[in-house]
Amino acid sequence: MFESSPYSATFSSTVEHHRHLEAGMSPETIAMFADINNVDHVLTRNGKEPITGVDLHDPESIRAYYEGIAGGFSQPGGFVRFLDSFGIPVGVMRRLEDLQYATYKQIMDQADAGSIHTELRGSPYTYQMS
Repeated sequence: MFESSPYSATFSSTVEHHRHLEAGMSPETIAMFADINNVDHVLTRNGKEPITGVDLHDPESIRAYYEGIAGGFSQPGGFVRFLDSFGIPVGVMRRLEDLQYATYKQIMDQADAGSIHTELRGSPYTYQMS
């Protein structure tokens, strides 16, 4: 039997591989970008349909929207709605500075939560300049 360390109860380190930048953005960060960039409406990730039922300026509305997506994940069409929801964080980031801040914020949040390694990824196709 292993003895427990006196530090094990106070610190738990984690390693996260393949964490998606978009999916890891907090509702507060999303709302901040919507405010800064004057974004009131976004499209699904494929850019074909508007995302409705969420106030992009209200973190609680964003949180409730994502809770609904998570709750319906196993239902018919749930995975497609999940993929479509990526349009929210992608749609509110409009400047290179937004992408830089979102990356920095997640890395710092992960470190504060005990992560000793976080592999953060985003699709290069998502962030092409138009």
